[in-house]
Amino acid sequence: MTDIKQAEKRGYSRGYVAGRRRRALEISQERVRIQRQAMADRIYLALLPVAMTVEGWKIGHDLVSNGEQRTRLAALWTQHAMKNRPLV
Repeated sequence: MTDIKQAEKRGYSRGYVAGRRRRALEISQERVRIQRQAMADRIYLALLPVAMTVEGWKIGHDLVSNGEQRTRLAALWTQHAMKNRPLV
């Protein structure tokens, strides 16, 4: 009988540790997602004034001329910067 109780304790302990490890991993992944979003926001806000003043740029075949297209251009630049930024 004591062997069964000890096995149950070990099983519970393993499950508890595994659950804590999984939760720590989830928190870590969420932290990385938040940091990436913060980086994208900073890049976008840095590029937006440049996109607002740019002349002669095209998105596809359309000349960038209004505010909506200019904000889209800044978003495209941000996506490109996030994909190609050096990781330190």
